[in-house]
Amino acid sequence: MKRICLFVFLLGWMGISFVSAQNKLTTKNRTAVKLYEEARNFYGLGKIAQASNALLQAIDRDKDFIEAHLLLGDIYHNQKDHLKELEILKKAVAIDSTFFPSAYFNIGVAAFNAGLYPEAIDWFERFKWRFSDQRSAERVKGWLEKARFAQEAVGNAYDIELVHSGP
Repeated sequence: MKRICLFVFLLGWMGISFVSAQNKLTTKNRTAVKLYEEARNFYGLGKIAQASNALLQAIDRDKDFIEAHLLLGDIYHNQKDHLKELEILKKAVAIDSTFFPSAYFNIGVAAFNAGLYPEAIDWFERFKWRFSDQRSAERVKGWLEKARFAQEAVGNAYDIELVHSGP
């Protein structure tokens, strides 16, 4: 009997959690929510093109739908399309800069991967001063060091001529 009561309690709690999680999305547009949920399902199934398309449609329905921007940024990151990732994550931060603080860090990584080292440094610094804690401090420090080194290396680049020394 106790197991049945526990099962019913857990089932009810999970249902309430599911409903409350849906209510926490940043859009009230039902079509945008439906497209976002479809995109999540497509993404989970590895259907990246369909997921991207559904997210773009969701964003078209509600330009301020932060979760759709963030998921699309994740897709672009996995596709190594860092310029698109950078663009879409900046839009998410512009909508609400406190919604997902790690977006600052992710923008820094995207800028670094796109070879935009000064911009990467700027975003890592923003993250460091606004949101960094002890857990993320070492990671941010490492990325800042890499970005500064890359910026310096690019600034000190010089041409070399390779000469074949064999027959």
